[in-house]
Amino acid sequence: GRAGVVAVAGRLFASLGLAPGILPVGEAAWGDTTLDVGFLPPDTGLVNLLTGDVLVARDGRLPMAEVFRHFPGAVLRYAPRAVSSPTASVPDTP
Repeated sequence: GRAGVVAVAGRLFASLGLAPGILPVGEAAWGDTTLDVGFLPPDTGLVNLLTGDVLVARDGRLPMAEVFRHFPGAVLRYAPRAVSSPTASVPDTP
């Protein structure tokens, strides 16, 4: 397996129906919307390089409420092994 990154950016935020001044983050904005990461092996761990959050893809999907928990954008780094804790690091590859 190889390591890599997935850049995630939202669009059409105005269509979410949020009140003015409310950031499009978390479950209130994204509900049950998911990001398809089916190209990754099952249970792949990803680290959001912008926030340090650790996410695990389940059934090839990531909940957008988790991806955009703090900020409406993400750079997710993945590696062949699952990441199990927020302090775990994803190994570098040559």
